[in-house]
Amino acid sequence: MKTLRNHVFETNSSSMHAFSISNNEPSITQFNDLHIKVDASGDYGWGPGEVSTPAQKLDYAIVAMLILNVEKTDGEKTDSNDKQVVRFAKGAKLLEKVIKYLSDIEWTFKSHGVYIEWDEKLFTIDPDTRWYVQIMHDGYIDHQSDPRENGDCHQIADWAMNDPESLFNFCFNDSYIELDNDNH
Repeated sequence: MKTLRNHVFETNSSSMHAFSISNNEPSITQFNDLHIKVDASGDYGWGPGEVSTPAQKLDYAIVAMLILNVEKTDGEKTDSNDKQVVRFAKGAKLLEKVIKYLSDIEWTFKSHGVYIEWDEKLFTIDPDTRWYVQIMHDGYIDHQSDPRENGDCHQIADWAMNDPESLFNFCFNDSYIELDNDNH
């Protein structure tokens, strides 16, 4: 269940991610060679904590986008080579789409003077095929806010996929995400 109160979204769960999304423009419109490394390994669970720096907010958005787009195979093997080829073909199309999202984000941020360095572990080669590139990430977003469950972070994931300029504004304005749980 979601309730909208003065631009803050809260979940109805033992844990919650409250989003304060500002309409303000970033205070600096052109950054001077700012570098942000993204490894998509943030653990956005129970908290308590706050996601408030540009690097943290970008990592959260990338984790949300990857959760929506990257299928976990857990190393399962298929008996038939045909099934494996079909799975890899579908994966390749999905990978192509995700790489386009990441490229669009990188280009948009670069146009503002912010350079993104993607962690090399995000792009790995499947050792069984030696040609299939996959995206690996260790990031986690708690079940109630998970974008696959139409959680609150779906909007942030959507910006990562479709509106990198809004994602940039979210990362560099006074927006933030509060992580907490019902123990506080």
